[in-house]
Amino acid sequence: MPIGFTAMLLIAILVSAGSLIQGVSEEKENRVIEVILSSIDARSLLLGKLLGLGAAGLLQLAIWLTMALLPAVMLIAGLALSPKIVILCLAYFILAFLLYGTLITATGVIGTNAKDMQQYGMFWSIGSAIPMVFMEVLLRAPRGTTARILSYFPLTSPVTMMLRIGSEGVSWWRSR
Repeated sequence: MPIGFTAMLLIAILVSAGSLIQGVSEEKENRVIEVILSSIDARSLLLGKLLGLGAAGLLQLAIWLTMALLPAVMLIAGLALSPKIVILCLAYFILAFLLYGTLITATGVIGTNAKDMQQYGMFWSIGSAIPMVFMEVLLRAPRGTTARILSYFPLTSPVTMMLRIGSEGVSWWRSR
């Protein structure tokens, strides 16, 4: 289950990153953002973009998952699911998506054109995939030094913690 949530998180970040950056960069390049900023403050604008475009990315992910629901149900039927693991993975998923969405949207503000901004935004996407490089180490030694170090950094913590929670390698008080 945690590996599935991790894969969904990485897909959601990669799919939504383009639309988040493009949404900000198009308005910035067309000078529409100056008109919009005359009626609302910048924080509200970026929060609205994050929630709106982020929700669109999550909706797209939900549609993909719905189309794969039958095979997934057949696969999950043989697994023993713990409600605690599902709830914790869902919480990490939502918080990580908001963290990366905020970082990617903020990256869209600092660039000059869409191409540059997408290249800068990929740094955040790569940051979310770093724990996947260490997946074998994390699954083999969920209480090891590598797992603990990756758990302390905000960019790698959500994915690392989802993998550690699934392998029962984290104490209950550290998963909150």
